[in-house]
Amino acid sequence: MTSPFLRRHQRGISSITAIFLVTVLAALAAAGIQMWRSAGDDQTLDMQLVRARLAARAGLQSGFWLVARGGACTTAAPVVTSLVLPGTLAPYRVTLTCTREGPYTDVTAPNVYRHSLSSVACNQTTGCPDNVASASAPVAYVEAIVRGECLAKGTAFECRETR
Repeated sequence: MTSPFLRRHQRGISSITAIFLVTVLAALAAAGIQMWRSAGDDQTLDMQLVRARLAARAGLQSGFWLVARGGACTTAAPVVTSLVLPGTLAPYRVTLTCTREGPYTDVTAPNVYRHSLSSVACNQTTGCPDNVASASAPVAYVEAIVRGECLAKGTAFECRETR
């Protein structure tokens, strides 16, 4: 037969063990919730990066079209154009910069012009961080840059994305 002193002592140990287990399980649950939230944030950021890249590529394709139509950059000075995109890309501000170099003489054509295009897309409506005059307050943004070039040989154009 056990003494009442030992029974009371054993009950105290099991209470301490139960409190310890509850504390450990609560800490594990909090860590799991934090990881779940972090994974959701990463997925949202990944989707924003994909959309920014698509918006920048749409800007570059628009630049190719403008160059082929004789628009975009017709002088040696850089031409900057802002584009507005529809649908899910509407929140992204796209800035297209085009610079023309030439004329060069090629074996196949006497007047060859090289058009360098750069398209920058970011999810800030007031301006991309590179263009913000006062960046004192941190702003969460996503930015994508794609570049391309067009070679104009007479009326024929060869355009491609370079990066």
